[in-house]
Amino acid sequence: MAPDVHLISDKLTARVSGFGAELVGLTHRDYGQVLWQGDARWWERSSPVLFPVVGRCTGDRIRVGTATYPMPLHGFAHSMEFSVVERAPDRCVLHLQDTPATRQHYPFAFELDLAYHLDGESLNVEATIRNPGGSALPASFGFHPGFRWPLAPDLAKEAHVLVFDADDRLDVSRARYGLILPGSSPVQLRDGVLPLSERLFEQGAMVLTSPRSRTIRFTAPGAPFAIDVGFRNLPALGLWMKPGAGFLCIEPWAGHADPVDFDGGIFDKPGIVAIAPGARASFAISIAIQSGK
Repeated sequence: MAPDVHLISDKLTARVSGFGAELVGLTHRDYGQVLWQGDARWWERSSPVLFPVVGRCTGDRIRVGTATYPMPLHGFAHSMEFSVVERAPDRCVLHLQDTPATRQHYPFAFELDLAYHLDGESLNVEATIRNPGGSALPASFGFHPGFRWPLAPDLAKEAHVLVFDADDRLDVSRARYGLILPGSSPVQLRDGVLPLSERLFEQGAMVLTSPRSRTIRFTAPGAPFAIDVGFRNLPALGLWMKPGAGFLCIEPWAGHADPVDFDGGIFDKPGIVAIAPGARASFAISIAIQSGK
């Protein structure tokens, strides 16, 4: 197993695992660890990479033409060894490409790079999918970072909010057995603010298939810092936690789980990106620590 990669800036340190190219630590000089550190009682991961699908596929399988292939939840990249192809004190690039093992699940040639870069109090991550094959490459991609909740030990969870930069209403879809149920429920926001509580997640994840916001702030009155999550080329969003656990996931996605009645091929999946031969698609997230907000 490849050793973890450690990155450093003047305010942050990050730790990236070769297993899944997963961000497993993000520590601020003044505020400590901001990332959920995993706990098998609740959720053992910290920030898995979602590729080549996001969420669950119908029957845990994909269909390509007339053939079907088993597909794990959120794909397989999160459980594969990446190679480190670039490294500097404040940045690194990890690489994954197709193998006979991946073709048992996903019969396509692909290359996936995850580029991590620390810049002051921000972590920027860009995922690039390349299609080296001779036909279109169908793919979805998502980030799945989990943050500590509450932000400080003396704060109540219910004191926290999410602030959306361009939404006054959220249309929230829900899932059953991991598949998206029809319809959505509106949640009105006041000045873009969604008050947080564990009750929001008693029915599981909140799936937002088309929010307008591109930046979301996770904050609370009296918190020593806030976390701004910005994202690019990722039109959907998941919000998730397990009641009782000390994390909140803010998950920008290109794609999402199959609807409960979905019975199409992989190119028909909601949110799929068809990458032309020789082309690439990129998706980016930024995690910025905002002091004293």
